[in-house]
Amino acid sequence: MSEDKAIKALIVAQSSMDAVRKNANNPQFKGSKYADLGAVIDATFPALHANGFAVYQPAGSDEFGPYVDTILAHESGHQFTSRVHLKIEKLNMQGVGSAHTYARRYGLMAM
Repeated sequence: MSEDKAIKALIVAQSSMDAVRKNANNPQFKGSKYADLGAVIDATFPALHANGFAVYQPAGSDEFGPYVDTILAHESGHQFTSRVHLKIEKLNMQGVGSAHTYARRYGLMAM
């Protein structure tokens, strides 16, 4: 029953979301535009929150390595989850932070 309520609320939320704006330039790909994490949050959180969803993105590690989960938790108790495993190019704080930011953005967009 809670799953039905959560799915209906997600449909309403998605139908009222703004388009994600490509607001950043990627110098690695000839300055092509992309939507950064802030743009994805701005486009999705208001509609999700208005329809009873909380979003959280805990990090962890499993047999495949480090990951970031994206969890949409509905007030009915149902949750939708997406896991993105990290590929960390540089083993320093910048590399780890960058991988986490990518995973958060990709996980949220996948949901």
